[in-house]
Amino acid sequence: MNSRYTKRGVITALLSYVLFLTLSGCGALIPQVARATVARAEQPIRSPFQPYRVVHLCIDTPPLFSAHYFREAASAVADAVDASVMPNQGGLTVFVSLIEHDSLQTNVVSISVPALPADPQQPALQALPDPAKYQNPYDLADAGDKVKKANAQLIAAWQAHLKSNHQQLATIRAAVKQETNKLRVLPAPFDNTGADVWGCLQNASQHFQGVTGEKFLLIASPLINNTLLQASNNIFLSGASVRVVWHTCQVAAACQANDTNWKHMFLQYGAKDVRFYDPVQSEVEKQTF
Repeated sequence: MNSRYTKRGVITALLSYVLFLTLSGCGALIPQVARATVARAEQPIRSPFQPYRVVHLCIDTPPLFSAHYFREAASAVADAVDASVMPNQGGLTVFVSLIEHDSLQTNVVSISVPALPADPQQPALQALPDPAKYQNPYDLADAGDKVKKANAQLIAAWQAHLKSNHQQLATIRAAVKQETNKLRVLPAPFDNTGADVWGCLQNASQHFQGVTGEKFLLIASPLINNTLLQASNNIFLSGASVRVVWHTCQVAAACQANDTNWKHMFLQYGAKDVRFYDPVQSEVEKQTF
């Protein structure tokens, strides 16, 4: 008798399990809470918008400026350029020139980063149909299939857009890296015949002309000038942010007076703001653009 009940219980359990599997396989027969869960392989890259920027870097040369700081400044700007290659930015142009005895037209590297669009947001998906609006479970299932198909198409199009954006991003990053590597290995020429900071300003002025966007003048130098070869009142730094980086100084009192004089001139030529960073601050803060 116990054996018979035991067999009956096993059979009942098996039938219940089969019924559960059958109903689970026909999800349309059981009303579900409307939801749409989609696994996605490609994730959007979120970055704040950056407008178009023009950067002019003037690097001083030995013996007034050490080759070590020359390389540090060049590498910091190269790293900043690489990091700037992100979606949602309006492009970037970087010019690099040297401060020598005649600094005019000493451009040694130019780097261009094209504008890149923002990654698209995930599309809004349709909710599954409300079972209360359908009397026939097969009509509900059919409507649900159509919604799922439409959502799948939206996700597929979004994924394709992301993959296209990211392939373009990878290509641009690789091309830009080749250019920034040239900056990283730029040799520091030795020039003990003079120091022409004015020529640096002339170069920057030419590159800033007609620019609609953000402008940065980076000067890696002790700001020692001993020639008036390129001195001029026709220098335009309108709206530019001036950053004097890896700024070395031998005599504090003399340097302070010299810096005050240069700051006054930068502002006179239209600079938006002027800041000085010594080598330690430059290493820690990596002030570029």
